[in-house]
Parts: sequence; C-alpha cells; structure tokens
Amino acid sequence: MAYLVSLLEGLGLLERKAGQMATGPRPKSKTSNKMVPVVISGTVVVPPAPKHFTVPMAGLWTTIWQGGGGFYQPSDALSIARYVEITERRRKLVDMYEEEGIMVVGSMGQPVAHPALKLAAESEVLIGRLECLLGLNPSDRVRLGIAALEQQSALEAFFQKKQSVLSDAGSTEIIDVEPTE
Repeated sequence: MAYLVSLLEGLGLLERKAGQMATGPRPKSKTSNKMVPVVISGTVVVPPAPKHFTVPMAGLWTTIWQGGGGFYQPSDALSIARYVEITERRRKLVDMYEEEGIMVVGSMGQPVAHPALKLAAESEVLIGRLECLLGLNPSDRVRLGIAALEQQSALEAFFQKKQSVLSDAGSTEIIDVEPTE
C-alpha cells in the first residue's frame, strides 16, 4: 500500500500534508499540479513522467507511451511506472555486481554469489510479466492487437503521403507513389 501511495504522490495524484497520511485524491484547485496529458505527433498522448523519475527513467516512460501508438490509457500509468521503476532497479543491481564482481566474500570468509544477482534475477521475472501485460514483446503485441495498430499507422502514413503528392500536383486522379532511386 505504501508503494501505491508513494507512486500516486509521484504522479501528482495524491498530496500529503505535514503529519498526515494521504487519504485520497488531491483536492482540485486552480493551482493544482495535476497530470496533464501531452500530445506528441498529434496522435499519441504521453502523460508527464512521475516527479521522482530520473532522466533515463523519464525517457523510457516516454518511449513506452509513444511505442504503444495510442494503445495505452491513463489507467495504464501505474503499470508503466512500475515497469520503468523495476527496470531502473535492475540496471542499478547489474551495475553493482559488474563493479564489485559476481562473487563476494561471505560472512564466514567463503566466496558466495553477489546478493545483487538474485535481486536482479527476481527483477527480471517481474519485468517479463509486465512486458507481457503491456505488450512489449512481439507475441503479446499480436495478442493485444497492438500489431494491428502499427500496421494501421503505416497504412495511414502511406495514404497521407499519397494525398500529399496528389494535392501538390493539383490533381484529383489516382497515381502510384513509387520511391525514386
């Protein structure tokens, strides 16, 4: 529960007053810093990244929202935020055992596997589950219908290019749009 409250606060959806527990949505006011969707390239809505995200995390956040091609809804924000946070945690754990080595000295002086190895492996399991839920791999994109969105976007781009060529030529006849070599 604390994780959820912290995440909602980071997204700007909850506010804690000094000495109080967050109990519900932030009250609406004219000066409220609520989440406002950002429109990118006219079609994909990308909510601002949670306040506690680092620059690389915010980049991953934006990439996922844009990659979904409008498939994701605001209700997906918590799942996407969790995916980004776990991915960042895994990156830090990998950095740790790469710097310190995969074997460390145990409490009795014996060589043991670095504890970060186990934590990174656990993070990878969670990342895999979230990738499936969010359609971040090819088979799940097909299952969720995201592949159809990608094909539809390519088809729309083709028709826009064709329309642009027609309007530039001042013609209403149908012509083939072939790439020039």
